[in-house]
Amino acid sequence: MQEQNVNWAALCPLDSDRDGWTNGQELGDPNCTWTKGDANPKGFVYNPGDSDIHPPPVCGSGKLEAGETCDGDLFLVNDCAEAGAGEGQLACTEDCKLDFSQCSEPPGSVPDLGGDGNVTQPGTCAAAPGSARSLGGMGAVIGMLVAVAVMRRKRR
Repeated sequence: MQEQNVNWAALCPLDSDRDGWTNGQELGDPNCTWTKGDANPKGFVYNPGDSDIHPPPVCGSGKLEAGETCDGDLFLVNDCAEAGAGEGQLACTEDCKLDFSQCSEPPGSVPDLGGDGNVTQPGTCAAAPGSARSLGGMGAVIGMLVAVAVMRRKRR
């Protein structure tokens, strides 16, 4: 193996792939205490150069990590409206999932717009097959994926 002169103390706290995990966390040295001559840290090693390969999120860490929609008072989306769940305030569950119980609509619900552009009241008209309203749960999944992509792009 070729030896290179690397300043680990300077490199360790950085997030080279901008995935929310420091190089030290991904290489098993979260406190950046490893020095040349020490044994390799124990545990899983992830590639700090690939944002798709990282440790699983730690719920309750007080920071929003890759794979979490919320953690304590931190949220991937700001409110029910941004999550596609009407009006109201989002909450975060103990397992770092969005709590929509204070929202006026289920997440991902899409109003049925008639040809006149007016919102049709629920139960007054069935949605045509293939329309946005007929997507149901798939619409919610697509909406959350778009929200995650937008937030990731904003963080970079």
